[in-house]
Amino acid sequence: MSAATRDVVTGMLLSNLIMYFIILTTAATLNANGMKNIETARQAAEALRPLAGKGAYLLFTLGLVGTGMLGVPVLAGSCAYTIAEAARWRGASLNKKFKLARRFYSVIGVSVLVGLALNYVKRREDAVLVSCPKWHPGAATRNPRCVADNRQESNGKPR
Repeated sequence: MSAATRDVVTGMLLSNLIMYFIILTTAATLNANGMKNIETARQAAEALRPLAGKGAYLLFTLGLVGTGMLGVPVLAGSCAYTIAEAARWRGASLNKKFKLARRFYSVIGVSVLVGLALNYVKRREDAVLVSCPKWHPGAATRNPRCVADNRQESNGKPR
């Protein structure tokens, strides 16, 4: 096994182990304090108060900011690589200077700007994740909520 493979495998195993214990600790803390329905970031930070004390808001804020700092570049970069591969752009890479890969870096910039703009759109994130648009042909078969919504609609009852 090469050093790079060993590094990736070790990193994946450790990150998943840490994730498991974060989920376990959070679930145990929330359940012990009777919190079973959390809908906002504020409620999530409040739920951490028994575990983190008065620093719960700071801890939660640092976690959200840290996640964003990790996630935004990864998502924007993966979007750029996907588009570059689909469009068969030659020389599209972060290893290239901006002059040699303008389209690639433009996709990264536009992706970040679109993500930033989505922060200002009034919507509930959980509603967006489970929404069932009519134009998505397989949505009703994969999402139990969609199946229930479609049954209600077919019976003529309002949602």
